[in-house]
Amino acid sequence: MKYLLFGHLTGHFHFPGIQTFLVSPTRKVWLPKMSGRVVFSILFAGLSVHAPAQDTLRLTLEDALARGVQHNYELRAQKVRIDLAQKEMGKLEARRAPVVSASGDLRTNLVLPTTIIPGAAFASQGQDEADREIRFGTIFNLSGTVSATYPVIDPVLSADREVARANQRLEETIFEKQKTNTRLVIAEAWYDVLLQQEQTRLAAQKLSRAQDLLTITTARQEAGAALPSDLERSRLDEANARAAWEQAQNQLLLSRQTLAYRCGLSLDMPIAVPNITPEGIPGMPSGAQPELRWELREEQLRLDLSRLEIDRLERQYKPNLSLYGSASVQHLSNDFAIWQRWFPLVFAGLQTNVTLFDGQLKRRNQEIAQLQGLQHQYNLEKCREDIQYEIAAARTTLQNASIQWHTYRQNLDIAARLLELEQERYAGGKGSYSDYLNAEYSLRETENNLLRGWYAFLTAKLKWEKAAGVF
Repeated sequence: MKYLLFGHLTGHFHFPGIQTFLVSPTRKVWLPKMSGRVVFSILFAGLSVHAPAQDTLRLTLEDALARGVQHNYELRAQKVRIDLAQKEMGKLEARRAPVVSASGDLRTNLVLPTTIIPGAAFASQGQDEADREIRFGTIFNLSGTVSATYPVIDPVLSADREVARANQRLEETIFEKQKTNTRLVIAEAWYDVLLQQEQTRLAAQKLSRAQDLLTITTARQEAGAALPSDLERSRLDEANARAAWEQAQNQLLLSRQTLAYRCGLSLDMPIAVPNITPEGIPGMPSGAQPELRWELREEQLRLDLSRLEIDRLERQYKPNLSLYGSASVQHLSNDFAIWQRWFPLVFAGLQTNVTLFDGQLKRRNQEIAQLQGLQHQYNLEKCREDIQYEIAAARTTLQNASIQWHTYRQNLDIAARLLELEQERYAGGKGSYSDYLNAEYSLRETENNLLRGWYAFLTAKLKWEKAAGVF
């Protein structure tokens, strides 16, 4: 059987057991007869319908993951939330420091306040005195005060610290969960580009076979060995193959744009991903670690926060104790003689506060927190069950994909031998055009199935690793 490589490629290529050959943009080169497995190895050997231009970005899976994670704006926003949680921790530390404040006041009394003192306060025994109007104060009043407050006992502070630490761990856990999901989306986009590259190559090979068949049919029709309808069908097949090749190129462009979008690259950036040979596909993975899933950690932290909130509400109703003090000086005069007549005032004290009755607000808030905790407990149990199911389903899907993959590889040998026989019979005038088309169609479908099965295995493995908590 002969296979034709078709495309815009230039260069020398060599495969074990196959002679070195030259592919040029204008020449079609026939390969010697070979088995289906060898052909499939060539199919994934790293060739491309369009060889990467000089400015084409060769993007490995690791590079795509690194670029995508670094570019993703949702992850950037989540990092800001982590920073905000750290700042909240700093605010709590500031509550342990004393608060010192200073104030000053300059007042001019344009009209002094009048106070009435009852005349009885000045009357002698048996005499009546009229009420007296007396003005107190001075025209100028200048004062300065420095005061300080220090919380000696703050029962809520430790609870607030625990809540703040839990919030910070929660934001970090959400970041890791989002990072895992982002990596999964990027990897799927990368694999899709890989699939479309191979689909485009298959479409090019199909077009090459259709063109070659058209050449053979034309020669046979001119020799009177083929019907005119065979020639028209061959032309139609060539046109359909060309349309399929163009459609594959368009789909490849769309896949590359999607990958560029995920990685924060320009949508016009030409991207090529290196092929992964089937021999490089590892076996069935093992070692699921569902406890590493970030969804479980997130729900557990939310449950912890509900419990911490109950404790915080309890501590809010415990008495607190603060030390406070103030030192001030005041100048009083009618002529603003600030060099004299200063009067000091200094005091210190302890202050406590305790709630005696709140209309059952504490109990109701605690009941709400308990219900929220119960809700998170149910969510946690459901998340555990969901993850176990996801792992089992992903493992089954991966096993099925592996079985299909090996089945498709065996079918390729059969389809390749069948096309080889029908091609020889048709070229020798012993076979019909329809038989050749059926054999070619079978090979094409087998190649597509093998490619889809390979892609399904890779994506199933990726989803299993994510479900198992090892991605």
